[in-house]
Amino acid sequence: MSAVDAHTAASIMRNCFQGPLMKNRTVILVSHHIQLVSPAATYIVALEKGDVMYAGDRAGFIAGGFMEDLDKENEMEPAGPPAQDQKDLVDSKAKNKHLILTPEASEPASETTSLAESSTVVDEEEKGAASQPERRAPRKLVEEERRATAVLIGASPPVWENGWLSRWSSSYSDPNDNHSATYYVVGYGILTFVGVLATTFRFAVLYYGSIQASVKIHKRMLERILFATIRFHDTSVRGRTLNRFGKDMEGLDSSTADNFGRTVFYALNVVITFLAITYVGGRYFVAFSIVLFVIYFQAGKVFSASSRDMRRLDSTTKSPLYAIFGEAIAGKASFSILLASHSHYSYREFLGVQVLRAYGASRNMFKLMMKVADSNMSSFIWYWTLNRWISARFNLLSSAVVGVTGVVCLVTGASAASTGFALSFAGTVSGDLLFVVRRFVSLEQSMVAMERIVEYSELPQEGPEFVEPRPPASWPSQGAIDVSKLVIRYAPELPNVLHGISFHVEPTQKVGIVGATGCGKSTLALSLFRFVEPTEGSIEIDGLDISRVGLTDLRQRVTIIPQDPTILSGTLRSTLDVFDEYSDDEIYEALRRVHLLSKDEQQANGGNVNANAEEEGRNRNMFKDLDNTVSEGGENYSQGEKQLICMARAILKRNKILVMDEATASIDYETDELIGKTIREEFSESTILTIAHRLATIIDYDKVLVMDKGHIAEYDSPEALLKDHKSKFYALCKATGNAEFKNLRRMAAQAEAMRKAKLS
Repeated sequence: MSAVDAHTAASIMRNCFQGPLMKNRTVILVSHHIQLVSPAATYIVALEKGDVMYAGDRAGFIAGGFMEDLDKENEMEPAGPPAQDQKDLVDSKAKNKHLILTPEASEPASETTSLAESSTVVDEEEKGAASQPERRAPRKLVEEERRATAVLIGASPPVWENGWLSRWSSSYSDPNDNHSATYYVVGYGILTFVGVLATTFRFAVLYYGSIQASVKIHKRMLERILFATIRFHDTSVRGRTLNRFGKDMEGLDSSTADNFGRTVFYALNVVITFLAITYVGGRYFVAFSIVLFVIYFQAGKVFSASSRDMRRLDSTTKSPLYAIFGEAIAGKASFSILLASHSHYSYREFLGVQVLRAYGASRNMFKLMMKVADSNMSSFIWYWTLNRWISARFNLLSSAVVGVTGVVCLVTGASAASTGFALSFAGTVSGDLLFVVRRFVSLEQSMVAMERIVEYSELPQEGPEFVEPRPPASWPSQGAIDVSKLVIRYAPELPNVLHGISFHVEPTQKVGIVGATGCGKSTLALSLFRFVEPTEGSIEIDGLDISRVGLTDLRQRVTIIPQDPTILSGTLRSTLDVFDEYSDDEIYEALRRVHLLSKDEQQANGGNVNANAEEEGRNRNMFKDLDNTVSEGGENYSQGEKQLICMARAILKRNKILVMDEATASIDYETDELIGKTIREEFSESTILTIAHRLATIIDYDKVLVMDKGHIAEYDSPEALLKDHKSKFYALCKATGNAEFKNLRRMAAQAEAMRKAKLS
């Protein structure tokens, strides 16, 4: 509830949780938004540090001092709804058996949908209704041959060895040949040894070059992915990236060079074989070889086209399998699911295995994964069926080659040595021709994988990290921000999100940015860091256009605390102090400033966990030891704790400009007030831009920027805007409920009086 604006929160409360959708249902709502949800609650449970502080009705909750800021007259008044809806709300509450309130505020509004919307979507999908797929970057899902290296193959046809053996056998009928058997044995051994060295050398050169190329290609693709525009990451499915770094790179590392080398080797073998047989058989064999070549070519053409389609289908059905499995476990990411057939996919939002289990959908997801796996395995089986098909036909054709070679030798009256020489090559043509086709087809597939990798190696990039001349080391020294006629769109084909907005922020001013969900607040914050580049207009910080500043310099000098905090795995120390710039005492002090440690709590001695940790219970403060492990994505911390960790990291940096995008949406109101006090103390000399749905967070700021559909609707002090009953800010504050509205007006008046006192 804290992650959406007041109008939206009131609408959700009125139309969803108190509406007909929840009739005769028990609703358990977990929320920090006490003022909004408690009036409709039949039963309230208050928790603190894992213990139940209160459990009972709302009257007892208020009497216990949990809602001291609400007026007595508003105790039973629902927050937010208009007066004409009061009767409906009373009737609705009477019909609802229990309402303990709410979806966790840790998820942004854009990632959640109502149960009504979800059920409608499911019904439409089950009926096979046409759905518009989410816009994604173009992709080609083509698999490489995983088992290409499993085929055992010998060296090239030993022309010189067979020729030496032919000469050796004919020496017995040549009266002029006086060489002993030792001479031929030694000669044969030397030729064999040279052949082994040549074969080893060619593969050494081939694979060394392949490894060097793979390293460079992988490095380039990784750099392009890491520095790709935010647009790419927003429109790309994780499974696609995993497929390129996994299957495609595996094929490039282990298959491409081998397929290329062996295609060349086998092709040379076939050429030498036919030249050798032609040398013995003459024009008769040439005529027959032309006929065989036509038959071979047609069979190989059918195999190439069919196997390529099977491999493409194999790859296409593999990416959804990667995505479903990985993202169902990790959660909070969109992934493709199979709806009607293996050729039709749609993108849906899930929150991971917890939601699947909560809704009893684990078995359905298992069936879905098995269906996708069956589709993938079917294409794989058909691919190898094609391999058996081509093997049978090539073996028949190769038998014909051996038979024709024997007939030609008889017709031409070739010697026994020459006949043996020709037949020995004819016996190898079966395997050579088969593997030429197989390897060439695999090489084609490897090249498709290469194309897919090259596609990700040429992704559009963000601006350069450094631009000369670099800004002064003290920049920004004042913290003034000028936004002039700023137009932002996320892609050339998409409509504008910000429509030529202009405003000025004085140094050290505190500005709150509010507005309805989707009005462009977060887009404005992203543009300050050039995550999205301006289509028109400019942003200047201390008179310097940020488009002329390298991204590293810009993002190191300006701090953002996002709504969805980013926590890296490692230790708590490495998360807070990424570049090892601060002492432990400074880090602990930052943790105390954000109230993750109380003033009387001391850090663990020597970085070790307190020996009496077991006595402290399961709620032992994990922030007392900087060596505590932080799991991937900070999953061992709550959403609120992760936001506070990001805030502690910002306090350590103490930059001149701080942007907070719903940085306290997942934090309770009491802690939010303490954090607000800390921010005002720690960043009193800094410029602060705060995007907030909790109006109490920014009600005492210098100015409030009200946005509406990508435009600036209002920009003035909170006190001035609240005096105008027609202002949008007034309507936002009014939507929070009468009690909260009175509190907001009081806080705004006090803040204005303090500002005037300072100026005087």
